[in-house]
Amino acid sequence: MIHLRVRACRAAWFCLAGFFGFCYNLAAGQGPRVLIFHKQNGYIHTATPGVVTALKSDWAQHGFTVESTVDSLAFTAQNLARFDVVVFLNTNYRNAPLLTRAQEAAFENYLRAGGAFVGLHSAVPLNGAYEETVWPWYADLFGARFRSHAPYRSAPLVLEDRTHASTLGLPARITLQDEWYAVQANPRNVPGIHVIATVDETGFLADSYMGDHPMTWCRTFEGARSWMTLVGHDMGAFSNSDFMTHVRNGVLWAATDSAATALRAPRSEVRGKKRTIALSYAGKGGERLEVYLDGRSVAARRRPGPATR
Repeated sequence: MIHLRVRACRAAWFCLAGFFGFCYNLAAGQGPRVLIFHKQNGYIHTATPGVVTALKSDWAQHGFTVESTVDSLAFTAQNLARFDVVVFLNTNYRNAPLLTRAQEAAFENYLRAGGAFVGLHSAVPLNGAYEETVWPWYADLFGARFRSHAPYRSAPLVLEDRTHASTLGLPARITLQDEWYAVQANPRNVPGIHVIATVDETGFLADSYMGDHPMTWCRTFEGARSWMTLVGHDMGAFSNSDFMTHVRNGVLWAATDSAATALRAPRSEVRGKKRTIALSYAGKGGERLEVYLDGRSVAARRRPGPATR
């Protein structure tokens, strides 16, 4: 029975091999380099500094290199090139733009050159006569604009795509305390957007009701991987380990490098009651990167290859 289960897991894993392109830097064998940008020029999410601390701690434990800033001066071509992913966390431009036009252009070019984007909660572009004049390219990237939100309450985040990288090993529903955003137009109807999770609207007020209510989605926009979730008002969501895994693996998905090469034959192991499945990737100089799924999250480690001259 164990043998059959392992074979089934191997088959499923191989079918998901495209996901494991997130092990983008085969030669270095390192986790992604991430910049968290959390400037707020409007409504202030007071819990954001604590969320930043929680994300940096969690991601560092999983091999990420993380920096955070509220300084728009970080948006230069030279500085952005240091990062695999830029995360906008609870950014807000109700009162003034987040970036100058030159800084916006630097970020646009960063994505076109192979960078990646993750947007969390109020990173969603705003609505309104003024807000819709601010950086329309960014609204196109995100694929939606804010409309309203339900009162802060508990509701289930429903993981619609159970095979996406950011949902692997997670339960079908994650109950969270949050400020559940609704958007003006359903992103499911935007070409190229793939919806990953929705919210169960049972008990929602009419102004925050969408019927089909996406909360997490992803896309490739102008060649860049982008992963967005409307969840994340405060630690009510980020104190949930399943949601933290969802976000962490969303960042890993965004960090995928399509240049990843040479998938070797997968192998599987059973260690007691805990099943570990691994894939090995060939890297430069013969080193390999082994990728593991333990049922809750994804990890990778580097093993050296033969000595080279």
